[in-house]
Amino acid sequence: MNKQALFCSQCGNQLKAGAKFCPKCGAVVAPNHEIPDQGQSVVESENKVERSSDDTVNKILTTDTVQHVKKFSGSYFSWFKMTIRHPGHPIEPTNRYFGLTSIGLEAFLLVLSIALILRKAQNVANDFTSSLTGGSSEAVIHAGSFILKTSILVFFMVLGIYAIYVSIAYAFRRVVNTGSMQFSDFINQFAAITNLILIFNLLTLLLTILTGTGNFSGMTGLLFFMIPTIGIMNLAFIYIIIDNVVKPHIDKFYALIIAEIALGFALSVYVMILAVLGGNMLFSQLSSLFS
Repeated sequence: MNKQALFCSQCGNQLKAGAKFCPKCGAVVAPNHEIPDQGQSVVESENKVERSSDDTVNKILTTDTVQHVKKFSGSYFSWFKMTIRHPGHPIEPTNRYFGLTSIGLEAFLLVLSIALILRKAQNVANDFTSSLTGGSSEAVIHAGSFILKTSILVFFMVLGIYAIYVSIAYAFRRVVNTGSMQFSDFINQFAAITNLILIFNLLTLLLTILTGTGNFSGMTGLLFFMIPTIGIMNLAFIYIIIDNVVKPHIDKFYALIIAEIALGFALSVYVMILAVLGGNMLFSQLSSLFS
């Protein structure tokens, strides 16, 4: 028998060797009832606590993440519906990422529509080439890389256009009224006015998906909604600069004229940069398709 002390299983009182009853509580002592090695017991206990703690933390993180996503998405759609009903009415409180989410979704849906339209164009071109070559089923044009790069370029191009509109509008809002809102709140209010564009882009995507390979209704929808989209962007730009400005530092009319000139100049420079950088890339991709 090892020299480790014996203890009562009921009260923890230290027992003498060979004791059959605890002198303190009278409990029967089980044979060979020894306290296990203390170091091993502590290690096992720590391991159990650590495993239990890790499991608990993982469960909490998973649950919190899911709940956070559900809460964010639910609140976002509630905010979105309110902005469609009352675009110019500020909604408080609002998550500061709602506006960025709307802008990102608008750009993403537009890119998806363009990618699908380009894919249809590729299929039509291959079918036409196949009919000229005697019905060969082998695809002649492989535009996957071109479509991907074009989609990425369009996505960042749209985000850049939004950045120009919002930045210039915010700058002139501060010129007209120094007590302006925070930039994140300003983005939310701008997105609230332009959320209708998200519906236009969704309708265009649905037209593109639901129509056949040779049907370019999605392109028609894209062109059809382009005019109201540009109109909404410019109306939002004007509206958000002068909305609820009671005592402007400069006349609102002159502020809007200067803001429109600045916007036109910024967009012109932006288009020229895209034409140089993106145009060369797209031209090289198109050349490789027919080389």
